[in-house]
Amino acid sequence: MIPSRKFASASILAAATLFSLPACAADIDGTFEAQRLRINQGLASGALTAREGDTLRAELTRIAVLIARARVHGNGRISGYERRTIERAQANASRNIFVKKHDRERGYRHIDDSGMRRDR
Repeated sequence: MIPSRKFASASILAAATLFSLPACAADIDGTFEAQRLRINQGLASGALTAREGDTLRAELTRIAVLIARARVHGNGRISGYERRTIERAQANASRNIFVKKHDRERGYRHIDDSGMRRDR
């Protein structure tokens, strides 16, 4: 019975390790997607100007390059150092999105049902 317990515990440990590694990548990808959606929502609502949206999208592009390089460098895996660098960049981007969405600059909203573009 002891060898089967060792096998069972080793199997659980291996499964936990395998499932925890992609979770990190999923968090990074999920954060990236959420930030992209926040920028699009800000542009649609008029909370972001076109210039602010372009600046924020350029920042997300730089983060996407960091993620891609980390994956290429690690054969699909992201090291701890690279993960911390990416998460720090994402935290800065999140802060920038919040600040730009909540400043008093306003962009144009999308065209409404009447076909008119409305200022906010």
